[in-house]
Amino acid sequence: MSSRAEPARLAGRELPELISLARAVLVGTLRRFLDARGFDLAASLAYSALLTLVPLVACVTLLTSAFFGESGTGLYRLLRFLPGAGRDFVTNLQAFSVKATSLSGTATLFFLVTSLRTFFQIESTVQALWGSTGTPRTPLRRLGMALSVMILGPIALGVLTSLLLESGAPLGDFRLLGSLMSFGLLVYLYRSLPGSFVRWAPAVVAALLVSASLTLLRVGFARSVALLASLNQTYGPLSAIVIFVVAIGMMTTLFLVGVSLAHAIQYRDEFRSHDVPLERTEEGGRLYVASRILLVLAGAWQNDRATRSPALLAEAVARPKDEVALLVGALRAGGLLVAQADGNLALSRDPEKISLYAVSRAIGESAPRAVPAGHDAAANVLHRVFAKANREERAVLQGTSLRDLLPGEGMEDTSYARGLLPQR
Repeated sequence: MSSRAEPARLAGRELPELISLARAVLVGTLRRFLDARGFDLAASLAYSALLTLVPLVACVTLLTSAFFGESGTGLYRLLRFLPGAGRDFVTNLQAFSVKATSLSGTATLFFLVTSLRTFFQIESTVQALWGSTGTPRTPLRRLGMALSVMILGPIALGVLTSLLLESGAPLGDFRLLGSLMSFGLLVYLYRSLPGSFVRWAPAVVAALLVSASLTLLRVGFARSVALLASLNQTYGPLSAIVIFVVAIGMMTTLFLVGVSLAHAIQYRDEFRSHDVPLERTEEGGRLYVASRILLVLAGAWQNDRATRSPALLAEAVARPKDEVALLVGALRAGGLLVAQADGNLALSRDPEKISLYAVSRAIGESAPRAVPAGHDAAANVLHRVFAKANREERAVLQGTSLRDLLPGEGMEDTSYARGLLPQR
């Protein structure tokens, strides 16, 4: 009896574990994407990709025509399976690219450099989202990756598609080829672009989900006949471009969400164990208390530039007078506070000119993470990692002033200010 019940008990324990794991991955993905301003990165990447699409296709067409003659035109059939790339858009793009085959060698070089620049922009965006600070690749290796992804890969796919067209392959083969192409390319990019070691499993899972989402996105655009018709009436000949712009924005967003997903899957144990929201505690750190003291004085400065006594400051922040006195001494030594003849205190300058980083420096909590003095490989890598962490923390603190933490005009009428400022 017990032997039969054992699998059920194991399954009962595994289900909560699976739910907890899925929740950790989901939260980790969203947090990583939002903390890195993923939507802004996706918008800038979409804009860059849109501007470089024509040079990229023209470059592939030029090189394909030079080496393979008329072969390679099947690349445009594959482009049809991109979300938003309708028949009119691809036809116009093909017409422009065919005309570009008569351009000079200088224009061809320009197209090539512009296409390679697109890859480097994608690489830097992925590394910013992943937070990579590892050993950078050699320039020759980066150039090889860029050529394989942006030039050689599209040429090979264009030639292969042309051969399939000449053999009379049905349209379903191109759908399968397009899906396999997107999946394989995403796996390769998720493994190689972050500049850090990425395991196969996170890259494959993220690529599978993103490629499936891209397929659904393409089907959705194809079936939105009514919406496309209304856009055509509104924008006229520009409707194809408008649709493609919207699709590119969605594609880049999905692509970068896949980067965050791969990151969350790889570090899922860390997200489950450590990456939890900070809980409020009864005691605040020195930077918290010092900031609260300065916020009281910042409110007084904004109202009538009034001063506050040390005793009133201690009462306002609900901390012992000795602790407040030590922090006030450090803030005065750091040039953030000045004492009046009557012993009252005031800010030394406008609240918008005092950042939280200046506060942390004044109280001695801005010391950067120590790095080893050696010059071996481990010391060099850790130095880059710690230096980036220090820059990130400093940038956040330097980007926030005391004035940013205060309400607007008439702040004494708000509950927030009543909890912040002492009653006179």
